[in-house]
Amino acid sequence: IYLLSVYKTQKTFSNNKVETIITLNNVTEDRKIEETKREFFSHASHELKSPLTAILGYAELVSLNMVEKEEYLEIIQRIYNQANHMSLLVEDMSILSRLETLTEREEFHEIVNLNKVLKETLYTLEPFINEKNIYINLIEEQIEYKCIELDINKLFKNLIENAIKYSNDNGSIEIRLYQDREYVVFEVKDEG
Repeated sequence: IYLLSVYKTQKTFSNNKVETIITLNNVTEDRKIEETKREFFSHASHELKSPLTAILGYAELVSLNMVEKEEYLEIIQRIYNQANHMSLLVEDMSILSRLETLTEREEFHEIVNLNKVLKETLYTLEPFINEKNIYINLIEEQIEYKCIELDINKLFKNLIENAIKYSNDNGSIEIRLYQDREYVVFEVKDEG
C-alpha cells in the first residue's frame, strides 16, 4: 500500500524545469499494524463484556438475596474468576500500549530474577490451575537475566496459560527453566 503525494512546483534542478513532484511512501506495514490494533481492541472489548456481565449478574443475585447461604462461596469464586479474566485482558491492553511507545534504543536496563517472576506468574494463575486440578511439575535452576521484567512475565503467563487451557482436568504440566550454555531455556509441556 503506497501513500501518493503530488506537489506542484516551478523549480529548476540540474537545468531541468520541474513542475510536479510525486512521492510514494510504502505504508503497508503501518496499515497492517493499525488493522491488527483495531481487531485486538474490538476482540478485547467483546471479551471484557462477558465477564463484566457475569459479575454484574452474580452481584445482582447477591444484592437481591436470591442466593442460598451454601452458594455464597461458589458465587464469590465465580466473581473472582471473572474479575481475574478481565484483569488479564486489561494487562494485555496496557502491554500493547507500552510496546507501541517502545523505541529500538530502549535498553534492557534491569537484572531480573527469572525464578521470582516465574513463581509470581504461577501464583496469579493459581485459581485456573486449581479449577482444573492440574499438577505443576516445576524444574528450575536459579537464573538472573538482563531484560524487561514485564515482558518476561507476559511470556511466562502466555505459555503457562495456554498449557492450562489445553490440559484436561486432573492433568499435569511440566515447566522447566534452565541455562544451556549462553541461552536461557523455558519449556512448558502439557498433556493436551
